[in-house]
Amino acid sequence: MPARPLDGRVVVLTGATAGIGRATALRLVGRGATVVACARSEDALAALAAEHPRIVPRRCDVSSDADRVALVDATTSEQGRIDALVNNVGIGWSGLVEEMTVDQIRRLFEVNVVGALDLTRLVLPQMLERRDGDVVFVASAASWFAAPPLSAYAATKYAVAGFSEGLRREVATRGVRVHSVHPGLVSTEFAARSAGAVPGEVGASPAAGPGFPPSWVAAAIERTLTQPSHDVVAVPRLLGLTRVVKLPPLRQAVDLLVAANAQRIARVSRRIATRDAGAGVR
Repeated sequence: MPARPLDGRVVVLTGATAGIGRATALRLVGRGATVVACARSEDALAALAAEHPRIVPRRCDVSSDADRVALVDATTSEQGRIDALVNNVGIGWSGLVEEMTVDQIRRLFEVNVVGALDLTRLVLPQMLERRDGDVVFVASAASWFAAPPLSAYAATKYAVAGFSEGLRREVATRGVRVHSVHPGLVSTEFAARSAGAVPGEVGASPAAGPGFPPSWVAAAIERTLTQPSHDVVAVPRLLGLTRVVKLPPLRQAVDLLVAANAQRIARVSRRIATRDAGAGVR
């Protein structure tokens, strides 16, 4: 089947002002889509919107029930419909689980899980009525392989991957395509922003960590939105092979290897995240 064009489609994109989100917004508008770009910072949204006339800035904290409803209602009213939702925003926290507070755990799940699932719930009725629409979840390779110091973050991505799988089977015969994109290590501010006391919150302009370019993930998101059916893709694609570690006895060997080095891995990762965050960590 031929690829579906992006021209004229209305895409709601969360976490749009940095990293993967910013690269995705610019890529999609370059292919003719109108992108309703969502983030918490109005200044960052204004700067992004200035780069292209089809980027529509919309302030939204996805952890806020009221903000999510307002986002969907305003977009539907102003644009006439929502053709695609890209659940991209996500935050992490770097450290061992015994070092976490319940508020940190709750924050991760409110943003990464509740925000994505509820936004999906809000856009689904109009997509199902039209029998057409796309929902994309930016999950993670951590949803296939969980390890310290991101055990709690990985749990949120396992939840997202599980929800996308179930939802795909729920709506596949009703015209809505559900996709998941699973990036590995990407050069964004994610690691630095996982170093603060509040997940996702550090000072201004932390350094981007090591990894492959966000444009790789943006390209994968574009491909899912132009596919004729659902897609589950790793970025890079070879990363999908990490799923073989679920098979015994390989899983047991990996468990032993990671467990023997868990504290060391967590210390090194935390040190790198704190370095990238710089003096802005609070």
